[in-house]
Amino acid sequence: MNTGMQDAFNLSWKLALVSRGLCPPEPLLSSYSIERSHIAKLLLEFTGKATAASIMQGSVKQYIRNHVASLVLGFSPVTHTMANVLSEITVGYSDSPLNAQTQHAHNGVKPGKRAPIRQNELPVGSGDAPRFALFAESNNMPAGLLQKYSGLLEATPRTPFSPDSLSLVRPDGHVALSTKSGDWSAVEAYLTQCLSKAS
Repeated sequence: MNTGMQDAFNLSWKLALVSRGLCPPEPLLSSYSIERSHIAKLLLEFTGKATAASIMQGSVKQYIRNHVASLVLGFSPVTHTMANVLSEITVGYSDSPLNAQTQHAHNGVKPGKRAPIRQNELPVGSGDAPRFALFAESNNMPAGLLQKYSGLLEATPRTPFSPDSLSLVRPDGHVALSTKSGDWSAVEAYLTQCLSKAS
């Protein structure tokens, strides 16, 4: 169920942007398989191992399995990690073609990782249309940038994750670009590439 919801969420915003003529089909649509196939492979490996452990035959093997499992699952960090893995909250796309490579990547927020979720802040991508969110100070922002890319960007930049950073977050909450504050050329380059074949 969690995998299916993540699959739908990953693909829906990409289809929406392409169908509205805001982005070219590639590399947006092909990124779906690149991003999600790896997750499916990991899930199959995990469930295969879990199934093999659960159907172990023999009283000695079952005794060891039951006692080791109860011991390991009694540790809070282990149960927390298991919950994150099963819910896919920690899923990242480090090899995605949608990740921008910059010389000034910010250490705390990396392309392909899920952006930090902050209290009292609307989730990225919420609303009537999927839009990227800029987490940046608006000083020195090129005039007309938000208007030029109004179909792709939220109307107002959000507070940056740190004072020296500028981040562009995809509609599904994953970081597309992370760079130093004021590096607007990197943002424009990313958005122009996304729009290069749109007409």
